[in-house]
Amino acid sequence: MRVILSVFLAVSFSETGFAEDRPELRELIECSSGKGFAKLAKGLAGLDAKRLDTINTKPSFTLAVNDGGELPERIFVRNLSGETDLNMSSDGEVREFISLFAEDDDAELCVEDPSRVGIVKDKNAFGLSMAFNMNFLNTSGVYSLDEIKDGMKDGKSALKKMVPGPVALILPKMSHLYFEFEDDAVAPEFRMFRADSEGELQDIGVADFVRLGPNFMVAVEDLKDANMDELRVSGGVHTMSPSLSPKRMAKLIGKDQAKTANSDKESD
Repeated sequence: MRVILSVFLAVSFSETGFAEDRPELRELIECSSGKGFAKLAKGLAGLDAKRLDTINTKPSFTLAVNDGGELPERIFVRNLSGETDLNMSSDGEVREFISLFAEDDDAELCVEDPSRVGIVKDKNAFGLSMAFNMNFLNTSGVYSLDEIKDGMKDGKSALKKMVPGPVALILPKMSHLYFEFEDDAVAPEFRMFRADSEGELQDIGVADFVRLGPNFMVAVEDLKDANMDELRVSGGVHTMSPSLSPKRMAKLIGKDQAKTANSDKESD
């Protein structure tokens, strides 16, 4: 799941400046300090291996245009090793570059932008937002309750490593599982099983879920309350992620409300 928490980074590729009462103009290449990325890289490198045995944790970044113009022609990292070009999608998404800051606190994130050369630096042309991708490594559709509880705990621990200190103190609780299916039209089933006295798994019914856009959410507390040992998910290829509550997620992705598919009640 991409949208667990978005943190807008203090990345400024240009700032208002004046020299001899004349406005400073944009140059072909503008760079920003990479100290925040270096701190993030060290946090990721410092994650205990046991925090990575159930989920994978990767940040992704999106470069957004703030001035109505277009994306830069090039984005790259400048560090002790030289310049490394980054792959940027047409919508500004940039992936897999944090490691370039790991060994160099003075590394910079730079853009090459011929479309704005000579324009007065009256505002930041770009903003960079960060989203966390935290998915369970297991995608089989069969999940033990122990695995689910471990992933929920590891997800929050990993997230605390990746966000600024003050933000880590107020991170909301991860309370749900969030499912994204390859087929948006799928009607999945979340069926619970409990081991009997002889260790055989018995079907104890389906878990309630919340529909949020094309995706689905299941409350971990509901699984615990059912004394479930195993969750089996039908519906084809999917990812499962630790998540905030439906109400918090609805606010993050712009949905007005989330309702259970099994009833008309509004979910917390």
